[in-house]
Amino acid sequence: MYQKSHDQARGLKTDSSQLFLLINILHNSYQVSKRATPLLPNHYPVQKFVAEHSSDSVDILVNNAGENVVQPLAEVDFQTWSTIQNINLNAPFLLMQHFGVGMCQKRNGRILNIASLFSFLSKAGRASYTSSKSGLLGLTRTAAIEWAPYNVMVNCLSPGFVNTELTRKNNTDEKIKEISSLIPAGRMAEPSEIAKTAAFLVSEENSYLTGQNIVVDGGISIL
Repeated sequence: MYQKSHDQARGLKTDSSQLFLLINILHNSYQVSKRATPLLPNHYPVQKFVAEHSSDSVDILVNNAGENVVQPLAEVDFQTWSTIQNINLNAPFLLMQHFGVGMCQKRNGRILNIASLFSFLSKAGRASYTSSKSGLLGLTRTAAIEWAPYNVMVNCLSPGFVNTELTRKNNTDEKIKEISSLIPAGRMAEPSEIAKTAAFLVSEENSYLTGQNIVVDGGISIL
């Protein structure tokens, strides 16, 4: 959960008295907002969190949890499969189910699920991850249909390759250049470019766009 503050509210062009953000973060590959401080720790039991905050009013929910294990399908054990589904799909489901009801009652809310290019693409070794992110996209679309009459906008954001500290840590400069050369834009996205898109999707300026998967990838997925 993100605490409300005037600076945070100003960043999303919303009155601070109306700003509550709940953000489910496991691995923070990029920052949705530099103004916010996460209060939901890594590996914190979602059911426990929901129970402890059952009376909280939430206006913005961003599910940014993500775990990925690259394994051939034949080698994926059920424990690994279940862990990926719990983090990437079940946790967002529980949070959306609980806090989305309150948004509908207020007739106002914004939900953003951080998906991936692998929500609609795949490659060898991504059975667990692709299944979870595809499921998240399906969940997003269903929630959007059900909650649009209550002014609750529900969308996915799928980043491509992003120039983060984690990306630089896990790849050599040569590998980053190689990846960038495959992207029509000729470079990876900057974290701020992802953040700007996310900020619009959860703001009051987004009054009609719902049920969409917004892909920010420099064009690589259309090749």
